[in-house]
Amino acid sequence: MGGRANVDARITKIDVCVNVNLVAAGKILVNGGREFRRAPLACPRMAGQFHRMNPAAFIIGIQSHYLDQFRSFVKEQQLNCVQGSSEVKFQLPDQEELFRQLCCVDFVKNDRKVEPAELAPDIVRFEPISGQLGSADLLIEQLQWNDVVIHHTLASLPLDELNAWFQYWFDPDDERYREGAELGDIIHSLWVRPKALTVDFGTASPDAFWSLLALLEGAGATGLRITASTGQALS
Repeated sequence: MGGRANVDARITKIDVCVNVNLVAAGKILVNGGREFRRAPLACPRMAGQFHRMNPAAFIIGIQSHYLDQFRSFVKEQQLNCVQGSSEVKFQLPDQEELFRQLCCVDFVKNDRKVEPAELAPDIVRFEPISGQLGSADLLIEQLQWNDVVIHHTLASLPLDELNAWFQYWFDPDDERYREGAELGDIIHSLWVRPKALTVDFGTASPDAFWSLLALLEGAGATGLRITASTGQALS
């Protein structure tokens, strides 16, 4: 992970019945505010379509496929620049739908000028998968790790809980940064639009995915549908 490189434009401060036991997000009060703390995922118990597969392993497979491409992408970028860094955080104050106006770019070259670069990964194709997460119907139509669109039924989002989730998984203050780590274990962006969240899960672990779904279900969402904003059709 190269997020602490000297880059001028860096962030300044920057039908089925499925019983899924996914208490993935512990919340604790610290200094009068909410702080998100990751807790180990419980083993999901599935029926229906999910009963014939291991949903945790499926998500791990999607994430691992993306990370393999991400590592290769970073190595290629490093070979083509003198100075550069992966996972560089920026603040984009003109992007109102971007949560807290913060994003993380896959790679930034910093030779004569700042040049951001984003991975265009292969798409994993599969038949739609349906199930239930707690009280919410869950449909996964497409899952692209850097472009996950979560359609939900909530009239309003639980902003305190979402902010706590973001604080942990984006890690704007680099509290989880580890010198020499290959990857940052962070999401790269969260876009908030009516009835939908779009997430670039970046190098975050699958816990980030499950805990966000659990957060929405816990807030009362009765339906969760997962697609990608690119909307490629299955071939």
